[in-house]
Amino acid sequence: MAKAYIVRIAEEVIDDEGMEAMYDQVQDILDRAGGKVLVRGGAIHSMNDGSTPPPRIMVAEFDSVAAARSLFDDPEYDRLANLRQQLITASVFIVEGV
Repeated sequence: MAKAYIVRIAEEVIDDEGMEAMYDQVQDILDRAGGKVLVRGGAIHSMNDGSTPPPRIMVAEFDSVAAARSLFDDPEYDRLANLRQQLITASVFIVEGV
């Protein structure tokens, strides 16, 4: 079975400190779903001339798409998603690995 990845690409960070404070709560949900954060924050280097990288990217690895989807079914997810929307505007995807 192929690994799966949740990828969150920020378009705008409204409250960077608030995002950092929220990560402990997010980690609890990730742990329950079997997720492991591979990338969170850190410098983003554009490899295309003139393109502006997003302010933040997060990548979390899961054993399967079903495991990644289970994160969104967690009872705490809706509360944290609502909080996240006050702190950051972002697109979130599940990507299947090879």
